[in-house]
Amino acid sequence: MAAQQRFPSSNLISQQSALTSNMAAQQRIPSTNLISQQRALTSNMSNVMFQQGTLISNVGSHSVTPSIQTQHKIPARHKANPGSFVFAKLAFLDPRVSRCYGCGDQLEPGGNLPSPPNDLVLTTRLHRRYYKDGQLQVSSEIKPVYLHVSSYCVQSAYKDFNPAFCHLPEDLSPHLQDEHFDLILTGLGIKF
Repeated sequence: MAAQQRFPSSNLISQQSALTSNMAAQQRIPSTNLISQQRALTSNMSNVMFQQGTLISNVGSHSVTPSIQTQHKIPARHKANPGSFVFAKLAFLDPRVSRCYGCGDQLEPGGNLPSPPNDLVLTTRLHRRYYKDGQLQVSSEIKPVYLHVSSYCVQSAYKDFNPAFCHLPEDLSPHLQDEHFDLILTGLGIKF
């Protein structure tokens, strides 16, 4: 990039001379003042070009690191296979996610994100069961469901739940606090 912005000094000086001559003619400045101003400008321009070259070489020889090293990228929305479970934080999910499929309670009471560790949920995909006109229905499509991190909620939604089928995505782990890991241990008996 630096090489693209550099101009040969002879081109700059000739352009500068032409501009200075035009300005002097328009403003009727005596030619002796014009020559001394042109020399001063040329000298200043040479200093700037030297400093620019030094700056470019210094930047090229040093690696630039971000000042905030604790920021992590937003985790992907992992799609669990039917029968497997993936942990997720509500803040990174679709805002329409609102109810626990296991107990039916709101995942975001009052429409607000709960504080940690209650902002962590478990997600899976299955044929949803629901009542319509008093009859139990089962959806024909496999759809995602979201659950509290609790054995009661998970087993209410999926009778054959096995903690070995739970997955903690690597890109989510940096966003979790000790309280989240404690909830996983107390709610499901899983230690990560």
